Amino acid sequence: MTMTLAVIGESIAMPTVNSLLSQSTKQELGQTLGIAQSFSALGQITGPVWAATIFSSWGISWPF
Repeated sequence: MTMTLAVIGESIAMPTVNSLLSQSTKQELGQTLGIAQSFSALGQITGPVWAATIFSSWGISWPF
């Protein structure tokens, strides 16, 4: 269920973000979209690492 919601959220958010970015810049469009994709990838790498570190430090009952 959680994975389904994540996929739906990503499929709605990313086209919207790309559209807003492409409308906000008239030159260097490829560079702008490339930087946005780089930050997205960085977040997908560091987010789970950060979450796992906090989860292991603060304990298993912390999110609840």
